[in-house]
Amino acid sequence: MKKYLTIISKIIQYNLKIIFAGKFFWFLLSAFILFAFFMFQVAWNRGEINEGTIYSLLIFPCLLLIFYPVVFGIQNDEDNRILEIIFGIPNYRYKVWGVRMLMVYVANYFILVIFAYVARLMLYPVNIFEMAAQLIFPMLFFGNLAFMFSTITRSGNGTAVLMIILGLVFFIFMSSTG
Repeated sequence: MKKYLTIISKIIQYNLKIIFAGKFFWFLLSAFILFAFFMFQVAWNRGEINEGTIYSLLIFPCLLLIFYPVVFGIQNDEDNRILEIIFGIPNYRYKVWGVRMLMVYVANYFILVIFAYVARLMLYPVNIFEMAAQLIFPMLFFGNLAFMFSTITRSGNGTAVLMIILGLVFFIFMSSTG
């Protein structure tokens, strides 16, 4: 049993190094700075603060944090010349990327719990675990959509352009209906 736990922990460490590739810290820092800026704006304008406001504040860092590891994961594998190996073995690619995606979603959930805790301390008392759980649906939707585009284009920059255009379309439709 101890051997299996050691092997699993090494697999998790290895995949986290591949997924976050040294640039995730900058995305985490920028997400927190933007989150703090938006919190400051809400408090400065003395607008009504409720759970919906906190949800709206957390949705942007949620999508930003899911964006990098999902979009550039396929490109990192292609740059390291292991994409052919992963996609060449039947049913292996689904296991590798299934585990990686699960690890990204779990890591982002816990980061959102921390962000929700900061919002709870600074703005409004919300249930932090429930708030982070409510953000799982958009995180899964946009993460899986970005992964689909990433596997089609096999380019992080091409996927980024597609996701930004799609995000603008969603924003326009959301603004026109509300």
